Amino acid sequence: MPVPITEEEKRSPVYKYFSEVEMTVPDPELIASVRDPLPADEMLRPEDMNRIFEHGFLPQKIGYALFEDGTAGLYNTLFFPDITPEMFDWWFVFKGIKPLHYKIWDQNNHYTVETSEPVKSRDKTIPIRERIWNNTHWNKESFYPGGPVQDMTLTFRNPADVGFDAEKLYGSGGTIICSGDAEQTAITSHYMRPAIGGGCELHTYFWFGYHIIDRKPVKCIPDGVQIPADAPKSVLAHCILEMGHLRKILPGLYADFHDWLV
Repeated sequence: MPVPITEEEKRSPVYKYFSEVEMTVPDPELIASVRDPLPADEMLRPEDMNRIFEHGFLPQKIGYALFEDGTAGLYNTLFFPDITPEMFDWWFVFKGIKPLHYKIWDQNNHYTVETSEPVKSRDKTIPIRERIWNNTHWNKESFYPGGPVQDMTLTFRNPADVGFDAEKLYGSGGTIICSGDAEQTAITSHYMRPAIGGGCELHTYFWFGYHIIDRKPVKCIPDGVQIPADAPKSVLAHCILEMGHLRKILPGLYADFHDWLV
């Protein structure tokens, strides 16, 4: 069931992406494949995050894993045939400006969003990828239709401040949207890089049970405590859904509303 829409939102030119574009249904086989966790040694650890830049390292299996120290991780990948890394940066700024922008990303699970930096988000003198840095988004969302609505807080960071090698990122031609600091208890990262032959590859890693301190991941849960499997599992299923739909809507959105922000 779609999330509530206001009369004002129905008058927005963005609304057609809610009313006229059918929500993407993920491949049932893909969802089924993440029912059980992967072996821990098949999941990249946060302390090895810069391996994503190694030639031939990606992709890995889509899935989630529970680590022996109680932390957890997930990985998702998806090919976007008609976008560039700049378009991905643009999207993360655009989606935080108005609740409707967030709702069109997942019509059944995204309820609203606020940003801590509305003026910065619209400031065309700042490079588009830098407008998301140190910008907090407060989201209300469920992970599946009819599920409990949760308050989610993400403060996006300069990838170098999370521990990603800035030179390697620049050399890859890609971009990383990420979060992680001394207060948040998870690290999130979406690495979008050009694909051979055109389009882009998205490589998503989340790690649960970690702070980022001095640009390094630090375990933040007590010894003997295990992140429950449902946490990475439900987030991964949601990620598969929302990124699959973003692949459908982003080219048109960027063509229609690029000038709002750039």
